[in-house]
Amino acid sequence: MNLINSCRNAVISSSIRRYGDTDFITGFRALAALAVLFIHSGGAGLTEISSVTYNFVSFCKNGVYVFFVISGFSVAKSYSKNSDFIIYLKRRLFRIIPLYYFWIFLTCVTDLNSKYWLHEFNVSIDFYNIVMHLLFISYLDYRIANTIIGVEWSIPIEVFWYLSIPLLARIFKKNIFVILGIPISVIYYIAVKYIFSNLLISNSNSDLILQWSPLPYLLSFVFGFIAFKIRDKIMAKMSSNLFISDLILITILCSFIIYLYFPSIVNLFYNEYIAVSITTLILIACGNSETLIYRFLFVNPIMLYLGTISYSICIYLSHFPIIALINKAHIDNLTVKFILCLFITIIVSTITFFTIEKYGFNICKSLKK
Repeated sequence: MNLINSCRNAVISSSIRRYGDTDFITGFRALAALAVLFIHSGGAGLTEISSVTYNFVSFCKNGVYVFFVISGFSVAKSYSKNSDFIIYLKRRLFRIIPLYYFWIFLTCVTDLNSKYWLHEFNVSIDFYNIVMHLLFISYLDYRIANTIIGVEWSIPIEVFWYLSIPLLARIFKKNIFVILGIPISVIYYIAVKYIFSNLLISNSNSDLILQWSPLPYLLSFVFGFIAFKIRDKIMAKMSSNLFISDLILITILCSFIIYLYFPSIVNLFYNEYIAVSITTLILIACGNSETLIYRFLFVNPIMLYLGTISYSICIYLSHFPIIALINKAHIDNLTVKFILCLFITIIVSTITFFTIEKYGFNICKSLKK
């Protein structure tokens, strides 16, 4: 038994991706992926207990927005190491394509697709639908944007904004744009939301069309880029007072608890998307894996492992087809449903990580060479 445990721990340790003082971001990825899984699996029945637990479950949908800001930070860091755009883009795509295509194929042949949206928009998984997904342009037709896997709407949006990184890198060379980037991107987002909702689209699904469009999420990638640009300077000033990182984290956690009781406070930021994006920027820019609370919450082996296997999209893409499979068993207890979904998702994600996603990593390594 000790030998088995030693082998298991060795495999897990060797698979964890390490980033020094930003290891905690891997933990953030795990938390964001688990939040999306939690809300999609029914919230373990917490929505029925009280308004506070209902607000907690509802807030978990923002895990996708955390992913977007982290992606902005990651691609900015990646591009800074190798500014050859073609190599950079190939590396990003080969971390997504193998697993993304795998789940598209599997959900199509197993009928574990997003039936709700298929029926809602009266569409089918036909040649047009599949090709739009494979080309990462399904956002051009909101009716099909989320109809195959059930959560894939965000993947083409990430790919869309990957293309903007060279332009953002050029813009943010000047410190003035780093300073003005936050207010300008917030104003941009509010303007896009207003134009979409009130001027351009006379459609009952206008909010959904906007949500599944790349346009609003420029803010996320700008925030991630700004976090990358300012992080080294902030860390240099905080080098002798790292406890400030924990103090900022405690403040944000206390603010989150207040939000659970008084959710309307997010109106101070206009809406949850902006509030979550600003909070993620602060946590990335000011966080440090060496501090006590960050180590405890985000740099423990479990969070690092789950964050690693969801580095690209393992947990995120696999959990929804698994929920569809569990639904066929007609399990009414939402707590059991969540635990079962979590257990199976981790197993399936581990398998796909060490097979399919590792294949993409190996291609990325060859591109580096």
